[in-house]
Amino acid sequence: MTYPWLWLVPILVAFWLFQDARQDSSPTVVAHQDAPSLSSADPKSTTTPPSAPAPVATPPRQSVGLAMQLIGSSNVQALDAWNAAIDNSGTLYTAFYPTRHSLMLAGAAGPQPIVDPGADAEDAPSGLAMAGDAQGAWIAYRNKHPVRDIYLTHTRDLETQLGISGDSAALARLQMAVVDQSVRVLWYGERGLMGESDDPQPYMVYYNHVQDGQVGEPQAVLPGIYPVWINDAQGGVMVFSWYPAEASAQGFRVGMRYSTDGQVFGPEVVLSDTPEISLPFAAFESKGRYFVYWVALHGENKSDFLIEGFYSDDQGQSWEGFAFEGLRGMDVAKIDHAVDGKGQIALLVIGDYRHTRVEKQRPFLITSTDNGSSWSEPRSLRGEEFDYARAPNAKATFLNNGELFLLVEDWRSIRAELRYWVSADMGTSWRIEGGALNLDPAYNYQLAHAVQSVYPSQDGRLHLAFERSQDAFLSKDILTLTLEQSRLGHRSLHKAPERPDEKRLQARVAKYAQALIDKDYQAAYDLMDPFYRARVDFLGHLQSQGRIQYREAEFAEMVRFGNLAFVGVRMIASVPRFSSGGRDIEVPEREMVTPTRWLWVDGDWYMEMYSEAQELSFARY
Repeated sequence: MTYPWLWLVPILVAFWLFQDARQDSSPTVVAHQDAPSLSSADPKSTTTPPSAPAPVATPPRQSVGLAMQLIGSSNVQALDAWNAAIDNSGTLYTAFYPTRHSLMLAGAAGPQPIVDPGADAEDAPSGLAMAGDAQGAWIAYRNKHPVRDIYLTHTRDLETQLGISGDSAALARLQMAVVDQSVRVLWYGERGLMGESDDPQPYMVYYNHVQDGQVGEPQAVLPGIYPVWINDAQGGVMVFSWYPAEASAQGFRVGMRYSTDGQVFGPEVVLSDTPEISLPFAAFESKGRYFVYWVALHGENKSDFLIEGFYSDDQGQSWEGFAFEGLRGMDVAKIDHAVDGKGQIALLVIGDYRHTRVEKQRPFLITSTDNGSSWSEPRSLRGEEFDYARAPNAKATFLNNGELFLLVEDWRSIRAELRYWVSADMGTSWRIEGGALNLDPAYNYQLAHAVQSVYPSQDGRLHLAFERSQDAFLSKDILTLTLEQSRLGHRSLHKAPERPDEKRLQARVAKYAQALIDKDYQAAYDLMDPFYRARVDFLGHLQSQGRIQYREAEFAEMVRFGNLAFVGVRMIASVPRFSSGGRDIEVPEREMVTPTRWLWVDGDWYMEMYSEAQELSFARY
């Protein structure tokens, strides 16, 4: 077995050790600080090699702590999408693509096929939306078999498949809701207003509904490719879209159309001319007030990011604007919103700043207790001491007792954990602050960007749906976990906190240094981080070793941020003479301090295999 990219490793090590003699040879040493700040720390890339070697076989492990249900398992490249929905009785249903050519349902009746896995490759389904009702859950997906259409089916009768998209040339980005007896679906298609290839608006947002088993006629609602809507408490549906507009002074605009009955739409109302925007682009209703928001890209370089939006108190006839200046410049990856129906609103924002290489994706909370008339300043959920690790996804909801519940995918422990926050006063104080669910620490647990993930039920339970992966990140499982809301905060739900041992770190660095001197490649390999060892077996590691000879190596200085430590290793090394490309190469013995990174994981310190120059990394924190 060979790993063609591994030849870079000894070259990179040699480059770090033996820089051009004309450059300043003083080592850059990370020093202790009383109040650690990441302003001097290098970021960690999450880029993996383009041609990853085969993973080392790892036996499956049983979950410990909390009981979970395994829904499906699949190769990452084949698992296109999955989704979940809860019905009125509190039963959670999950649908997923185990391969590109099959769609499965997992629910109370066990796994059932929705799309025949024997379908031709050209007819592979895509897109997935779900919505619960009194009898189970509706499922919408796009397929080209038997004809290109969006198909609608129900968990109680998977044999019945209703085509609803007509000649819209449907694509994906499906949205679905159940309102009384009406099943509503929103999507975008490429037929355009006139269906011509040179149409200035080739993409349209479409809507259709199914009432009492009868499929309505698909309607082209607005131009655009981002279907966004609100299904209000009165039975109406409000559709938004952002699209290019020649009449707009900024080149684009956000428009809206409203239907009072979910069938006939009124004329378009233009909310605003805008510059280009980026996702998230979403909308919601809170106590009769309608909100829509997006991330606008201002400035000459489109890097002056700003969360903007509008709200209406008269079902969309007039609109007032708002913006969150406290997060201006933040590159927002995701916003999740939650409303309690009484005028309390929570926005959970995930983002970082592009102009610095130190920031990681972090969660911020913005709240309103007066139905959006005023907003709190953004508050970081985590302290600065955790800025070394990302938190790329988060979900928000209200529990049955009115408490705010936040679930965050948090990488502070180097492997991804699910941590949660619970507050009775909209985040002013926390009854539970960052409690880590007691799941098997040998795995990474992640939230899916397009899945709601958190489902409170009226019977007092709380359903969670998420992903689990091993350290190679070549496959993932879909799991569900059911908790009693009343037991949130109970000690048995939480992982015991770990405190990294700095004295142990010095011993591990010394062991690594001795392994370099002794050319004990197995000992050095055993000290590498588990993410590297999950992707590269010992033979591959051995093939990467170069010609450097170490006479001395020892711990120099260190600064630690939680489970990450930057360690300077003082080395005296040389490269004996050898021939390459018709010329002799030799590097005389010299001393310098090499920066290394060490990760506290699995109860000990491991050296991270990382190259900033090549952005080569196996860990993903």
